[in-house]
Amino acid sequence: DSSIQKNPDLTGMDFKGTVVESFSWVDEQGENFLINSILEMEVDKLPSAYLFSYHYIKNDTGLVLMRLVQDKVESCDFDISLDFLGETSITDLNEDNFAEVAIAYRLQCRSDVSECEMKVIMHDQNGKYGLRGFQYIVFSDQSEPKNYEFDLSKAEGDGEPEWLDFRGRYNNADDFESVPSSFLELAESLWIANVFERFD
Repeated sequence: DSSIQKNPDLTGMDFKGTVVESFSWVDEQGENFLINSILEMEVDKLPSAYLFSYHYIKNDTGLVLMRLVQDKVESCDFDISLDFLGETSITDLNEDNFAEVAIAYRLQCRSDVSECEMKVIMHDQNGKYGLRGFQYIVFSDQSEPKNYEFDLSKAEGDGEPEWLDFRGRYNNADDFESVPSSFLELAESLWIANVFERFD
């Protein structure tokens, strides 16, 4: 959308960590700013990482923090995976002049090749909606599964060990029951675009 600006001036805005990406746009609420950042530090002498997604609104009364999405991997003895995934989505799917924001990210403290936890979090002025589950690791000699059911609550067991059933799947889409179906379609598209982690 041409009305969405990347890397706006963030003077006077409070945020932690290093900015990964930032955006601004104007809607019914005023001038909006989205700041996605990650803070790395030690806690009890162990590496820790914190992920933040700040949504500020600037209007006649000043600057207001409308929503903060945050997550963390704390006191990790091994390797921290905490990253924003893919492209942040800023849309107005229900055309009410209030934007919806959706981010995808993963988090894990891992010592081996194991699946990261993954989340797609979407919010508008009314609430926050999420898909939460795990990534799917694809090795160099493998291809991505075809006709895969990404919703764990709809997946059929295939007789494999139980843990396999979680790969690449979000637990359920219950958060999206009371919002337009286009919200879930967008969240699912972000899930599918980012769920496969390739190991070569």
